[in-house]
Amino acid sequence: MKNSTLCLACCFLLFSGCNPRPTGGSLDHSSWKLSLINETDTVPDSIHILLHFEVNKISGNSGCNSFFGEYTVEGGSLHIKGLGATRKTCPENMDLEQQFLNWLDAVDKYSIRRDELKVTTEQEKVLYFTRLSEAETAAMEMRQDWNHLDRLFASDLPQEDLHLYAVPYPNEATDYPYHGTEIPYDFYHFFGTEQTENWQELGWGVYAIGKYHDHYLLRIPGRYTSDQIALYKTENYQMVYQASLASKWCEEGWCKQQDAWLQDLNGDNLFDLVTHYAQLDEQGNPLVESTEVKLQIVGGDFVTTTELSVEPEAYPLQ
Repeated sequence: MKNSTLCLACCFLLFSGCNPRPTGGSLDHSSWKLSLINETDTVPDSIHILLHFEVNKISGNSGCNSFFGEYTVEGGSLHIKGLGATRKTCPENMDLEQQFLNWLDAVDKYSIRRDELKVTTEQEKVLYFTRLSEAETAAMEMRQDWNHLDRLFASDLPQEDLHLYAVPYPNEATDYPYHGTEIPYDFYHFFGTEQTENWQELGWGVYAIGKYHDHYLLRIPGRYTSDQIALYKTENYQMVYQASLASKWCEEGWCKQQDAWLQDLNGDNLFDLVTHYAQLDEQGNPLVESTEVKLQIVGGDFVTTTELSVEPEAYPLQ
């Protein structure tokens, strides 16, 4: 009898040793990177497929695009619903990305053991993730915020020659084409500390108008004018100011106005800037006016040039 009991105990310990993974576990406030598929296919370090869990919410990056959704757990069961993703096109890994999103949509079970997350789909596809460090998690959250900010600029903004103009009270003008989408204060840090403090001091909203080629158009507060349209480019997850394009500020009996045009002036396939500034009397007649041309150079910056001159009549104010 003793021998039988001992044998059963040994078998139990052997079985436990062969099956050490618990089911379930807390997912809240955890971040993971896909490392292995079906115990045979190692995911290269250069491919970053990331998962982040908040309370009942899931987000991450599927290799190219960001995704988001909701999740529920019950014991060792995990179900993801409402899965959505951005729609960027990348030169590589698009097939793996689509497969991963399909697997994620079919997740059925999961388990956590120390720094490893094991996820199983309804079709018995097994995905293994390794836990991210605090630094890796912070970097992932930053990329997610950046992608959220980038999505605010999604619009049907024309990509051909574009005339930009401002109005004194854009939030009250329902038919104004450059109203934009308000940017949450949490994303101001992407514009730098000085800009954030300036906008906070002025207390006005900042709005994402859209993308023009690889640049960004914003409606931002003007310290001495009404809202203005400004041009930004991006560098290392930062929005870098390029130029003030359009503004309009009116006092009793006169207005100061600047309009801008985005077009390729020298045929180098880079868009350039033309600005027309005028001080107008109460009838709208120009008292003072001038035009300026800025050419875009490689890297996305703009330089003022006098080699190309334009007449104000060729660029009438709105």
